Amino acid sequence: LASLRGDAIEAGEQLNESLVRVIEEQTSRTFQTADQRLQLAISRLNALDASAELNEQSARAMFREQLEGLPFLSAIWVLDATGKLVYDSDTGNIGRMMADREYFTVYQATPGAGFHISAPVRSRSTGNWLISVSRPLRNAKGVVTGVIVGAVEPPYFDQLWRQIDLGPDGADALCRRDGMLMMRSPMVNEAMGKNFS
Repeated sequence: LASLRGDAIEAGEQLNESLVRVIEEQTSRTFQTADQRLQLAISRLNALDASAELNEQSARAMFREQLEGLPFLSAIWVLDATGKLVYDSDTGNIGRMMADREYFTVYQATPGAGFHISAPVRSRSTGNWLISVSRPLRNAKGVVTGVIVGAVEPPYFDQLWRQIDLGPDGADALCRRDGMLMMRSPMVNEAMGKNFS
């Protein structure tokens, strides 16, 4: 019995390690794709600006094109140097001040920072949980002149991870290196954005 128990534990550990690798790979690819889409949007914004065609409508249309085919990314927006929302894939948010959000303050505290994944927060416009991914906008001298942000939807991961049978009491959870819970399946609203370091 002891030998059988040891074999069962070893098999369970191997299965768990394989599952972790699959989730890590899938999650990394998702965030890499979000980052690539932000970089492409920056390039397109610069092209629109250079041709004097950049305005609220042209930016919105371009952002919506960038969102096509990405079920995990629900919105893209741009903040100016003060944290005011100036371009958005959604409507009704232009002019909102977002200077208190992590995706803006990180570049105030660390101007040299690049791609950033923020802790989960409730959206001020929809009330849903979102994980913001962001990149700074810089002028020719490298000074941060704004921030481009994308909204990654945690329920997307919940849908994927629920297909893995972990038993009646099983759960998947993904934390940042600092211990911040980023995603969990099944979703538990009270746990989102909490630090488990």
